[in-house]
Amino acid sequence: MALRVTRFYKTTIPIDGELLKVRIQKLTIDQWTRFVHEFERLGKVFLKDKLDLRPRSGEEDLTAEEIAARRYGELSAEARAAREVEELAEAERGNQFAKDVIAQYVTLEPDQVFDEDANQYLTTGAEMLEHFGSRPDVLRDLVAEIFLQNRLSEEDKKKLSLLRVSLRTWNEPTPDRGTRPASTAEPAPNAATASDAVATDAPDETPSGSTPTSRSSSAPS
Repeated sequence: MALRVTRFYKTTIPIDGELLKVRIQKLTIDQWTRFVHEFERLGKVFLKDKLDLRPRSGEEDLTAEEIAARRYGELSAEARAAREVEELAEAERGNQFAKDVIAQYVTLEPDQVFDEDANQYLTTGAEMLEHFGSRPDVLRDLVAEIFLQNRLSEEDKKKLSLLRVSLRTWNEPTPDRGTRPASTAEPAPNAATASDAVATDAPDETPSGSTPTSRSSSAPS
């Protein structure tokens, strides 16, 4: 049996309680090199803080936030202004990187998100940015998904999919058992285990064909 490949990875992204089906483009070696370079650089920038947050004598009981506030207050007005300019520049660079890769590498499956003003469904990464571009959670999840889908093996993706479903199931609120009427029937045998539910509810991570999605101009019923 021949190995089947496509130009896209199929996955899901949670937005406002809904799991949206998206396609992530397979990156070429050159695209991957550029993506990872900026992805890892931004991660190092966000983890790095130029303020010395090590507790000094008498600060052992202070929180990290309180120490940071002290250090920031010790800076001169010029140093604070320069720091703010640098932080803004880094934030803008990170946002631009996220917007560029989402617009280039992400496609939304049709018939999921309807734009009432434009009277059409969203299908492109650029259209998603028009509506969710100010949402750091959406940008973060989409950029991370580009990384994961191009980095993980198919076996690791299946494990990740099961883990995500398990976490969603774990976080779902349980019904109030006190409101249920008492049952006099004998307990039914376990027809399905928790692992069965995870397996059946798992999103389809198997790559599919790369037929381009098309816009639909009809309103949802």
